[in-house]
Amino acid sequence: MRNWLCLRQETNCGRGKTNVLQGKDTHLCSFTFATDKWTGGAAIALPYPTGVTPGPDVPAPLITGLSVDKTGQIWVCDSAHGVVYRVSGTKPEIIYTRPDDGKNQQFWAMTPVMTKGAEYICVLDTTAQILLFKNDATAGAPAAATIPLGETGKTYKAYYFTYHAATQVLWSLLEETTAPGHYVLSALKMPAGALPAAGGAKVFTLPEVNGNTASLKASPVYNDLFLGQADGKVVCLNIAKGNTQAPTVTWQSTVPQHDGVTAQLDYLEVDKAGYLWAADFSNTTTQGCIYGLDNISGASVELPLPKGAAANEIAPAMMVWQPAKDALLVADSNGNSQIVYIDVKNVGPVDPDGRALYDLKFDPAALTAAPGAFFAAFKLIATNKGGSTAAKVPVAFQVQDTNIMTLSDDSPALVPTGATGLSITQLKAIGTESQASTLTATGRGGAKSTFTGRIAAAVTRVKIDPPDVRYTMQGTEFALAGSMPAITVVPASSRTPVHVTLSGPASPVTGASPAKFEKGNPTQADVVPDNTIPVIIAGTTAGPVTITATAGSQTDTVTWHVLPTPGAAQGGPNGSYPVRNFATQASATRLVLQGEEVKGQTGHPVPVPHWYVRVSLDVSMADGITNLKFSPGAATDEDPNGKWIILQTSATGEIIVPFNKISGIAAGKFNLIIEASNTFSDKTGPWTLFTKTLPIQITRTFAE
Repeated sequence: MRNWLCLRQETNCGRGKTNVLQGKDTHLCSFTFATDKWTGGAAIALPYPTGVTPGPDVPAPLITGLSVDKTGQIWVCDSAHGVVYRVSGTKPEIIYTRPDDGKNQQFWAMTPVMTKGAEYICVLDTTAQILLFKNDATAGAPAAATIPLGETGKTYKAYYFTYHAATQVLWSLLEETTAPGHYVLSALKMPAGALPAAGGAKVFTLPEVNGNTASLKASPVYNDLFLGQADGKVVCLNIAKGNTQAPTVTWQSTVPQHDGVTAQLDYLEVDKAGYLWAADFSNTTTQGCIYGLDNISGASVELPLPKGAAANEIAPAMMVWQPAKDALLVADSNGNSQIVYIDVKNVGPVDPDGRALYDLKFDPAALTAAPGAFFAAFKLIATNKGGSTAAKVPVAFQVQDTNIMTLSDDSPALVPTGATGLSITQLKAIGTESQASTLTATGRGGAKSTFTGRIAAAVTRVKIDPPDVRYTMQGTEFALAGSMPAITVVPASSRTPVHVTLSGPASPVTGASPAKFEKGNPTQADVVPDNTIPVIIAGTTAGPVTITATAGSQTDTVTWHVLPTPGAAQGGPNGSYPVRNFATQASATRLVLQGEEVKGQTGHPVPVPHWYVRVSLDVSMADGITNLKFSPGAATDEDPNGKWIILQTSATGEIIVPFNKISGIAAGKFNLIIEASNTFSDKTGPWTLFTKTLPIQITRTFAE
């Protein structure tokens, strides 16, 4: 990992710009991270533009923007002379110098953007326009495009912009020069097939911005645009509609304070978890702080910065998140000549891709309470994963509808990891019968859990959904696509548990087992609406299983079936048949697949419905039959050479063989082989469960 920081001659990093003595060189210095250490490289001097001779009355290059393109090249903008630099390796070159046209372009920030199918470096001019440079731009060439950001006929100042990659929109914060303190947002779409055109920016009125400074940062993960205000507040705007619609306010944070001093959040950073980090640059007299803000609600966590051996308190400025270590690197702007490393795992550890290294879970996930009552105590449990050893994780709480239920203390809470969790006892039901709301706990990195609180209501209808008929074999689990049906009720808001009972199949002998629930009581279960029925396991007895759901006076019933295991086949063609009438006479026979009603016992054979069988033509001992086969279309699943077909037994267990689809009938002998699949629902076999061979002889009459 390689991070580039701008370096003052006084060796103090701050705000991404330099304060070098006139006539002196401005340097960049690279820092390489390896083996948990940062090592500084050689300083790279930025050349003065052509025609400018360094001298005691000539300003040094003033770095106000720093960016890295996807090829690893470093881009720097200088506001003193209007220069754009590109650094490849350790070689700096001047890509652009502002023209001597009296407009005095001052470059203040830069960021990579995607447009016209390629990466461009976007440079912000404080007169509210941008210049675009392709990352392989030729030195000395003009900008690929120069685009104004405001409305025609108005003049602005611009110091902050940010690119939202998901919607490909460049957002800029503009201040009207004729109305100081009045800010607007500019939104410029970066087209995929062309460069943006002049006049393409849209301007939106902002929520109130207090003070004369602010900062702007788009989330690389979500559709969030964060606006840091001089009064210490942060406003989160939803920008999902790109530049087609004015952003809407998602939340506005409270003003953080430390040691009685109100924070001024000048610098923002968003990590890959979508979590916002804000630095209080203005405070230089009391202990410096970084604030972490949950992107869902704006709830903040304070991270004090002890000055340690530094001469002054730390005044945090520009920040960058280090994914490999889940840490922040912070420039200290208060004369301490240092970069501060802050481990932020205790704000909810995440991996380098921003995914939470812990899980959140409410236990139980839903409860019912009477109007005006508190819900019974429940827990929020945090569990470490991926090697994390966090002792506690902070979470923010949100109640979906505070007219239905309220949480007495919804401020951020620290949840101990492990089974103990955090006990929640102050959630109160204040709505009316049949209403429901949710309580959501959110942590950094997308960790989230939702609790549902419901207010009791009378059930007017109960339903097993879906009400399909299911089958399984003796001793196996009922399943359809791996899931059990759910219990639904009307009204849907009712969370009163539904009583589910199980009965059957009835057995003809003692000692046989019926179907049962896999866990708990074998024939009874209470199911919260919208949850699934517990898994049902078939016993040794074949036959119908009745499932009944009851809520108050309302019931619903479905019937499933346990299939007997095939062990015999009764009937079917057997013996001698004339060539001319074989299909008619063979079809008149009834071939039925059978199994024992109680697995492991004999004496009670019953038909086996809905079971796949393979029917084959064996001519290995044929006498006079040379081309016997099933005709194409004899069955949906068939051998391309006509040697076998796959059939499913009927509801009465009958195997209906399409004898009229057998071609090549001639005088001689062949075998009709019936094989049952090892599992009733698998038509691909194997076919070793049961086999029956029916020998058939075809004779020719005198007339034939």
